[in-house]
Amino acid sequence: NQELRRITQNLDELYSLNTQIASMVDDRSVSQIFELTEKSEITTKDAVFIQAEYGREVGKGYVTSGGLTGAAVGGVVGTGIGVIGGPKGMVLGAATGATLFGFIGAGVGKLRQKTLNYGIDRELISLERSKTWKPDREVTECTRCKAKFGILLRKHHCRKCGEVFCRKCCNEKDLIKYKGVLKSKMERVCLNCY
Repeated sequence: NQELRRITQNLDELYSLNTQIASMVDDRSVSQIFELTEKSEITTKDAVFIQAEYGREVGKGYVTSGGLTGAAVGGVVGTGIGVIGGPKGMVLGAATGATLFGFIGAGVGKLRQKTLNYGIDRELISLERSKTWKPDREVTECTRCKAKFGILLRKHHCRKCGEVFCRKCCNEKDLIKYKGVLKSKMERVCLNCY
């Protein structure tokens, strides 16, 4: 697959860059590190998306390999059970076993792929939020209505702008799309962003 080769090449370049940087850190040559990262076309943010792409390609392989493995195992098991019924029973058993175990294997592969994609999505969302979210400890009052936070009044982050609000000022839901994330979902946003 050309797409997988392209992703692998990007990962190789990233690994090479990291190796060079690690060796320079040992030599404490900060200027060389900056020169190297400026020459490279891959930024840290790009590296995250390259790794996410790679993970998604690996996830596609889970479904295929799960289905093929299941079909092979099912064929062998079906043939073994079909021995009782003679040659026709062996063929029927192999076909039935391969089909049944193929579906089960593909299902298990699909579940592994979903789990992997969910983890990748969580990482990408976390990366995006870390750039905009205001830290809780820096905020003592609602950004909009200026109500003081305390035991009874909790802090809520707007998923769009990252500011901190009280429940009344951050109680709407909007569809938010994050770069690289497969599924968009309705998330809490403030009245200003809604």
